[in-house]
Amino acid sequence: MSSPASGLRRRALATSSQQILESGWFGALVFCLILANAALLGVETYTGVVHAWHDELKTLEGCFLAAFTAELALRAAAHADRPREFFRDPWNVFDLTVVTLALLPVARDNATVLR
Repeated sequence: MSSPASGLRRRALATSSQQILESGWFGALVFCLILANAALLGVETYTGVVHAWHDELKTLEGCFLAAFTAELALRAAAHADRPREFFRDPWNVFDLTVVTLALLPVARDNATVLR
């Protein structure tokens, strides 16, 4: 059973997370991350670039995965006071699946394409 204080903390976390998610700068940042990640995936299709810059590309890929994981965690935190609603949004379920697969070593390469 949760205490009234923990309920207030969940509500405060959800409210502050929701404010960030609804801000214009955050939406623009996520959009830019998606475009930059798509560009990175395009660059990775060129064999010569992949061989010459393999370590740097993998580092950038890890940074994008960390950013998408943080964005997903923020969206989950926005639903801290009503977690079932998080799973009612198909985009949340899709993003959760893609990020989870990208974090698993056996599915990482295929999940990168989905991302």
